[in-house]
Amino acid sequence: MQTRSELITIGDLKNWGYCPRVVYYRRFLPGAAAPTFKMKAGIAAQDVIERLEVRRTLNRYGFEKATRKFGLWLVDEELGISGKLDVLLERFDDGAIVDFKFCLLYTSPSPRD
Repeated sequence: MQTRSELITIGDLKNWGYCPRVVYYRRFLPGAAAPTFKMKAGIAAQDVIERLEVRRTLNRYGFEKATRKFGLWLVDEELGISGKLDVLLERFDDGAIVDFKFCLLYTSPSPRD
């Protein structure tokens, strides 16, 4: 059985596509890189989104009678990967995964003539 630190996370896969060094620093030099502003903002936004999501109806997902499970960790030891779901919607013998995205928009004033 693999320990959690030996599993490749879905976050590692996403980061590898962005920049393999991010994965290296996170895995082998923990604490070397401080969380960025965007990372902190994403974590804070996740908390807000979860609080709001509890109040929303599930009509937009087509899962009116479903129950929600937030932050569920899934592990596939055979593949050696793990990941955290934002939300799992369960209804009878059916289910759906909801993945939230957070986008920071930076705007700067353009020069005026």
